[in-house]
Amino acid sequence: MDFNAITEFEFDWSISAATPLAERYIYIDAVAFNGRSRPAVIFGFDGFGDASHESIVLPLCQSLNLRGYIAGDGDSAAANSAKLATFQSAGWDIVSQGMEHTNYLTNPGDLPADFDEAEGILEGLNLTDGRDLFAYPLNSRSLATDATLLEKGVKWARSTGANYFPITSLGKPNPLLVGALDIGQKTAAQVQAWVDDAILAGYTLVLYGHTIATTASSSTITATAEFTTMMNYIASKRDAGLIEVLTPSQHARIAA
Repeated sequence: MDFNAITEFEFDWSISAATPLAERYIYIDAVAFNGRSRPAVIFGFDGFGDASHESIVLPLCQSLNLRGYIAGDGDSAAANSAKLATFQSAGWDIVSQGMEHTNYLTNPGDLPADFDEAEGILEGLNLTDGRDLFAYPLNSRSLATDATLLEKGVKWARSTGANYFPITSLGKPNPLLVGALDIGQKTAAQVQAWVDDAILAGYTLVLYGHTIATTASSSTITATAEFTTMMNYIASKRDAGLIEVLTPSQHARIAA
């Protein structure tokens, strides 16, 4: 069979859910649009106040010409405005996580007001490049939160727990439902394997971390040596033309 000659495919399946609004999923390992796959990596960090981002992450990434995102709660933005301005000036996205690290799965009604309050704080600090981006502080998205973000005009929303980049029934990427993998306590070899799989299958790999330190003593810490190796590996694959490295705002524009 000449796979290059395939221009269209259809799926016919029957699935049910507990309620009419419950979500249905079909997972496909690899899909290429417009005749080619587009493997990419997006990486970033949660926590506006983490000092390791300025001392370790930014110098390394600048030396490799890599840019990502910093996500955090609106209530911690003012105290870290100088840091966030530095990252924004370096081409990174500053992404809201709402307020007070709220679990919006259990408290979806808090999201509309929290979203507006956090966005108001970021705009007041001139941190506006990521106003249409959102990163759930926990694996806390739901149909209710999706509806809120859609109403607010969000173009890209990252959850946690797994890597996924959903596609609508019309074959259009949906960056409102992006999932991500945690690099906390991961070895460079583990993350390199994820990158290799993204290249092989042609998908977008989204990563997030919290703290970089000498020793990965908890699940929110990535060892400095491992992180350095990870970033150098990603940069080498980009330089070889095998993968793109995108910020969330770039990803959202591509998927639009």
